[in-house]
Amino acid sequence: MRMTLPNKMTLGRLLASPILFLLILFYEDPLYRILAFFIFLAAALTDIYDGYLARKYGDVTNFGMVIDPLADKVLLSAAFIAFYILGGRNDGVKSEITREVGLWVVLVVLGREIIIMIFRYYSLYRGRVISASRLAKVKTLTQNFFIGSILVRLIHHSLAGKNRPLQFSGFDEFHSNLNTLSLWAVLFLTVTSGVYYVWQNRYRA
Repeated sequence: MRMTLPNKMTLGRLLASPILFLLILFYEDPLYRILAFFIFLAAALTDIYDGYLARKYGDVTNFGMVIDPLADKVLLSAAFIAFYILGGRNDGVKSEITREVGLWVVLVVLGREIIIMIFRYYSLYRGRVISASRLAKVKTLTQNFFIGSILVRLIHHSLAGKNRPLQFSGFDEFHSNLNTLSLWAVLFLTVTSGVYYVWQNRYRA
């Protein structure tokens, strides 16, 4: 296995996932919430650049083609499952922030990713590489926006709980509405991109 820079970035994203999961669930201090946000931001950026660098410098490897989609799914799972668990707790505002991420949302989002990942792995096994569509890339950006937005709201809640001057008037209501809209966008793009992906490649697997 040739450990190229893109592969290292992919492994970094994979290793960041359990850290993000633990920070979301068990560390409520504002500094840890901020750390969780920047860990997720860094991991999301590696998702954008590892494939770009691999193609630009001819560093595409079999290891990268296998591990890269897995790392994406693990990072997404870490965030959505943590939000679901947090939303199920009876502890006031924190659970309210993530309560919309119910079990059915987790099943739709992660179910789509698992089905497509199996489809892609089977295609690789058959010697065919199927790239993500533009719709799927928009879906990923929307998912990342939603996760980042939830983390920002958790940061605001942690800061405002310790510093009343930071309780910005109307911010929480606006952010709640923004998260609701972005979640519905995530669900719409998750389903439509999954159906489009399978239909477009139905004869290529």
